[in-house]
Amino acid sequence: MGSSNNSPVDAKPTIPASGIEDITHGAGQSSENDVVSEPVNERTHRRTLNSAPIMPTLRHLLKQNHIEAADVTGTGKNGRITKEDVDRILQLRVSSQAESTDNQPIQRTSTPSTAVKASPQKENDDVASTISRGGLAMFRSMTQALTIPHFMYSHEVDLTVLNDVRSSCKASAAASAPSTTLSPLPFVIKALSQAFLIDRRINAHLDTSVSPPQVIIRSRHNFGIAVDSPHGLVVPVIKDVQSLSVATIASEVKRLGLLAREGRLVPENLEGATFTVSNIGSIGGNVVAPIIVPPMVAIVAIGRARHVPVFQTDATGVEHIVKRDQLCMTWSADHRVLDGATIARVAEHTRLLVENVDTWSVALN
Repeated sequence: MGSSNNSPVDAKPTIPASGIEDITHGAGQSSENDVVSEPVNERTHRRTLNSAPIMPTLRHLLKQNHIEAADVTGTGKNGRITKEDVDRILQLRVSSQAESTDNQPIQRTSTPSTAVKASPQKENDDVASTISRGGLAMFRSMTQALTIPHFMYSHEVDLTVLNDVRSSCKASAAASAPSTTLSPLPFVIKALSQAFLIDRRINAHLDTSVSPPQVIIRSRHNFGIAVDSPHGLVVPVIKDVQSLSVATIASEVKRLGLLAREGRLVPENLEGATFTVSNIGSIGGNVVAPIIVPPMVAIVAIGRARHVPVFQTDATGVEHIVKRDQLCMTWSADHRVLDGATIARVAEHTRLLVENVDTWSVALN
């Protein structure tokens, strides 16, 4: 994630107090009796207190969120800045943003996830936008996601057999439902649910509000399916996937996707997710690094299916290059709860289920 500077934060040339006042008030306007001299002195005092070296991870977090070390009151030993100190600043920033949005009249623009103040706009002018109330939910959850130690795992899945099954299902259903379509996504969702049975910790929530933290393993497989809608990214939830057929899952994907695009999702459609599936391949891309939505402990992203050349050995032992259909699945997991071996086992079992979908006993009607 980039290199970190291990030098102390006060290694940079310091600015005299008078220089700070000049910047704050304008040249020639500062004085020792100025009413804002106390906060400036307080900030300078914090700069002195924060002279202890900062951990590289915290230095990166400060830089990523555009926070000056001098603006953080360190509560650690010898005034050292801690993770809790940075989290406190981020929480105050989110709360301030929310209050500003709630108390400010806004006008919607052509971008559904943002809102801007009504003002005359000239050509080539920059536009300052405010995150909408809907966008604030993602803002808060992604800010919280910064506290999760992610690790990634990706693998390829062969869809050749699955696509043959889809073609057979389409042909058999043509007479009764000519418009019926069955994408790979419902099969992958069902395979995930079955694979989770080999390690149920993946379908869990992490509760950090208690000490020690608790991992709550969920018995219901409620899968949030990320949908790109005209109103921004939404994640409706398919409930009880473990009890649904592939055909029923396909119907739910279609129904919830339609509600999302029409802006008709209700809170019940968005609540209770225990795991998230991002079908980023429906837009484009192959390998991505999905971000876990707390309190969940894992997420998987499905890349775009594509044709690839593969070496295959025939019955005589001769190798041939054949065309196969493949997609990439990329997992992100919370390393506080899960390890690489666990994700690898579940991912491998998911791959085997998808590649041998013709052996399933699936009710498609």
